[in-house]
Amino acid sequence: MNKGEMAERESKDGIKVKNILQLRELRLILNTYLSMKRLLLLLFLSLFLMGCQTIEIPDTPTPQKPKHPNVSIVARSTSQEALSYPLSVYAFDESGKCAAQQTIASAEEALSLALAPGNYRIIALSGQQGYTLSSGEVSATTRLSMTAKENYATVPLQRGEALVKVGKTKSKVTLMMNYAVAGVTLVLNHVPSSVTAVSARLGDLYRQMDCNGSYFSTAAVDIPCTQQTDGTWSTPTVYVFPGAKAATSVTLSLTDAGQTRDYSAVMNQPIAAATPYRFEGNYSGEGESGTMSLTGTLIAGGWQTQVDKDFAFGPTAPAQPTPDPGTPAVPPKSGEVTVASLPTAGTLWQDKYVVALVESPTTEGADILLISTADWDNLYSALSANDPTGAADIAASYVENGLTGWTIPTTAEAKALAEAYNGAALNRLNALIRKVGGQNIEVESGNKRVRYLCENATHTYTFQSDNRVLGAGEKVKNYHLRLVKRLHLILKH
Repeated sequence: MNKGEMAERESKDGIKVKNILQLRELRLILNTYLSMKRLLLLLFLSLFLMGCQTIEIPDTPTPQKPKHPNVSIVARSTSQEALSYPLSVYAFDESGKCAAQQTIASAEEALSLALAPGNYRIIALSGQQGYTLSSGEVSATTRLSMTAKENYATVPLQRGEALVKVGKTKSKVTLMMNYAVAGVTLVLNHVPSSVTAVSARLGDLYRQMDCNGSYFSTAAVDIPCTQQTDGTWSTPTVYVFPGAKAATSVTLSLTDAGQTRDYSAVMNQPIAAATPYRFEGNYSGEGESGTMSLTGTLIAGGWQTQVDKDFAFGPTAPAQPTPDPGTPAVPPKSGEVTVASLPTAGTLWQDKYVVALVESPTTEGADILLISTADWDNLYSALSANDPTGAADIAASYVENGLTGWTIPTTAEAKALAEAYNGAALNRLNALIRKVGGQNIEVESGNKRVRYLCENATHTYTFQSDNRVLGAGEKVKNYHLRLVKRLHLILKH
């Protein structure tokens, strides 16, 4: 091979080597580019996925609160007395959170709320200024307490409630305001002139109420008495939450020359909301020791009908009221009672027990079903995990005018009661119940039917002509309770 051919071959080999090097360089650049592209792609996907984790897409859009009020509210009192202002109104959503609220100073101010579509519980409170709230941020479970250390108030608290469904159109709600407290006045006659101070104590009354209308905690109520120009000792009218027990204890403390003597008595029924009570006592005897006993009867006439209670206290006060002829001194717990004549349904037996039903009457006797004058509300059923024995505990401890052994109505008894008492017949029965100082059987509350517990508190019924006994709910806490007592009467021959 000559020099020319060798030079040409070397030149071609050099070009090949150069091309190979350039190709390798291109491959390196391409691989680097692809690696960077994959890295950028992975980085972008990671950022996108991280971003997706913070995005929540609701099933339905959150309803927007309107700019202008769409719910107008009218508050009316069930009493002839005017509402006490300021008036506070709250709208609680289904979770119990306060969605809107308004306080108005007088009846001339408009009462309205702006609410997004949904279901709400509207609560109005009148006289709230006489009580303290347990928290600054109000919810359905916020509690109101008495401001005075004696556990009474000088302003009566009224409460109204309605369940409202807010939609696209404007809503108008009428709230009927009911008293959530009882009024108590006490007058003492013939107190010895040597007595320098007198006070009265009522036992076991509730001291708190939440916005839902449920009562909590218990305490005694100490009410100071002042001597009047006519020599009597009396208290002002004070307002207290209802009693927590079936009976109410009353204790009078008389201080004389540095010595205090206590006289006590028991009223065999709980203090009830929306009822004014007037206790009047008469001192008898001159000694330093004595007992106080309740005498007289409950006379049912406002609010609900006033309950007048007379009692005697002092060393010579009678230990027991004199029973009427033919009336057992100790009411029977169960079983048979001999009587001169049979009572009629919808009347009083022994002038104090309300007869709801008279069953299977014969010339020998009959079965009667008494209904309690007391009414309980805001109760759970026996199916609830919160308070499954609440209704049963009330029945076990209830005493009415000395009569024990009251029970929750059975399904059959509930049906019979609802069939016998609805409409005008129920109005007449309620008038009789009020006559002996009891509380009405309720039909509606907040535009909803009031349901009473029956069948060991596992079912409910209403005092309506189209009553249906239904299974009770597990989480509902607005059931009422009315107790019954069954006796068999035997006619004398």
